[in-house]
Amino acid sequence: MTRRAYRAAYPAGDGTRYTSDISVTDSSRIIASSAADAGDDGPFDSADALLGTDDETLGGYVRTMPFCEA
Repeated sequence: MTRRAYRAAYPAGDGTRYTSDISVTDSSRIIASSAADAGDDGPFDSADALLGTDDETLGGYVRTMPFCEA
């Protein structure tokens, strides 16, 4: 896999950053965060989504989760 489209289902609306952060955990899980803030002073909503795993023991093979399938 070299590229996969992703758009978070939550939060949604004005001021939404559908992917505000992506990280890989020590256990090789690929997690994307999304956030929404209608203004600069909060409050804001956020959510995390497990996108897949990166198993370096298989040469960096990335396995996507079912909701990321095209």
